[in-house]
Amino acid sequence: MKRGYWVNVARENGIKADTYYMRKKRGMSDEEAATTPLIIKGGSKKPKKEYAVYKGDELIVVGTADECADFMGVRRETIYFYASPSAENRNTRAIVLEDDEFDE
Repeated sequence: MKRGYWVNVARENGIKADTYYMRKKRGMSDEEAATTPLIIKGGSKKPKKEYAVYKGDELIVVGTADECADFMGVRRETIYFYASPSAENRNTRAIVLEDDEFDE
C-alpha cells in the first residue's frame, strides 16, 4: 500500500500527518503509526464541577458549565457569571453542586 493511504487512515483516526511521520521516524510500522490512539498528557485529574441553573424558581438544566452553556445557547463564561456572587439577585442564576463522594 502507498504511504498516502496510511496518512489518510491516520487523519480518519484523528492523527495529524506530522504525528504520523514522527511515529514512522521513531520506528513504528505504517499501520501502528496510523492507528495507535493518541495519548493526551496533562489535563485535569479532578472531576469537573457541576452546576444547576435556575430561572426564578424553575430548574433549567444541570451539568458541567459546558453542558449548561450548550443547552442554553450561551458561553461557558456566562454560566460562571450566573454562579458568581455578583449574580445573586438576578432572575437567572446558577449554583455549584457539591461533590458527595466523601459523605456517608
